[in-house]
Amino acid sequence: MDVKQLRNLLKLGRTRTVVIYCDLCVDYIGYVKTITIMNEKKVRLEYNTYGYDEGGLTYFVEYEDFGTLIKSMQEYLGSDINQWKNISLTSDYPLELERDFDINISYELIIHDLLNNELKLPKYGNIIIKEGYWKNLYDKNVNKDS
Repeated sequence: MDVKQLRNLLKLGRTRTVVIYCDLCVDYIGYVKTITIMNEKKVRLEYNTYGYDEGGLTYFVEYEDFGTLIKSMQEYLGSDINQWKNISLTSDYPLELERDFDINISYELIIHDLLNNELKLPKYGNIIIKEGYWKNLYDKNVNKDS
């Protein structure tokens, strides 16, 4: 994929969004991290339980411009845009883990990292937690003195 192709997908594609990353989380076993470019200034970053596509921790990252979004994603993913895949097109989903794990441990870890601002997040943008359970949990525990 290149900048021109990405821009065209965002403007002319069926969904007008592009999933550029979908893989098992190394830090939160049993979770899948998905990154979707929503438009030329906004990215959605989701942590969902394997097999689910909603209900997990969701961030939106808003950028000043398309160039900053691309720079941020390249740094965050550790790969150039030319190496990104259009997962919206391929519908690739990671294979299930072949080892035992306790999803409750990962759930507690993701809560810990959320509340302690320890999740690795993209740079250069304004980060917003999606309204709902996770935002309420964050606001209740982190912004209680505000």
